[in-house]
Amino acid sequence: MLDELEMKDVELEDVQYVSETFIRHHKNWSRLIRTLTSLLDENHTGWTAEFYNNVLDECITVLHQDRSDKSSTLYIVEDDVLKMTAYHRVNFTSTRSREFEHGEGFAGNVWKTGEVELVSDICASTYFKGDFSPNHNYGSIIGLPVKINHTVVGVLCIQSESIDGFIEADIDTLKFYADVCALAYYYDNINVISDMG
Repeated sequence: MLDELEMKDVELEDVQYVSETFIRHHKNWSRLIRTLTSLLDENHTGWTAEFYNNVLDECITVLHQDRSDKSSTLYIVEDDVLKMTAYHRVNFTSTRSREFEHGEGFAGNVWKTGEVELVSDICASTYFKGDFSPNHNYGSIIGLPVKINHTVVGVLCIQSESIDGFIEADIDTLKFYADVCALAYYYDNINVISDMG
C-alpha cells in the first residue's frame, strides 16, 4: 500500500511538472507576441536582435528536463552561409567562429534537410568531429529549421550539457520558437524589400 502511494506521488509530481511547463510555454508565447508587436510599433533599427535574444531566453524555460544546463543559438542564412545571429549561454569564441556551409556540420545539415534533428549523444554523432567539435562541452542538441514557406532561412539550436538532455515532447514545444523567429525574419525582410523598392 505504501509503495503504491509513493508511486502515485511520483506520478503526480511528473504531471504537475508537465502542467507547469505548458503553463510557462503559454505565458512565454503571450509575452513574445506582445514583445514582437511592441518592437514593431517602435520601429527601431536592430529590433530583430533584441527579439531573437528574447526568444532564446524564453525557449529554454519550457523544456521538460533540467533547464540549468541548457544553452541556445540562432543561426540565420547570410550570403549563402549560416551565421550565428543570437546566442544564450554560449562560449564567446563560438559566437565569432561558428559558420556553416549548406549541409556542413550539424546546423548546416538541418539547413539542408529542413528537418528537425535531435542528437542525444554528440560523442556518437558524425556531425561533431574534427573542425565541428564543440568549443565547449555539451552532450546533446536539438536543431530546428527556421522556415519561410518551404525555404530554410535559419536554424534554432538548443544544447544540453547532459547526454539525453531532451525528450521528444521538447521538439513540439520548441517548434513554436523557431516559427516565431521565422515570423520576425519575414517581417524584417519585407520591410527591407519595401524600403528598397
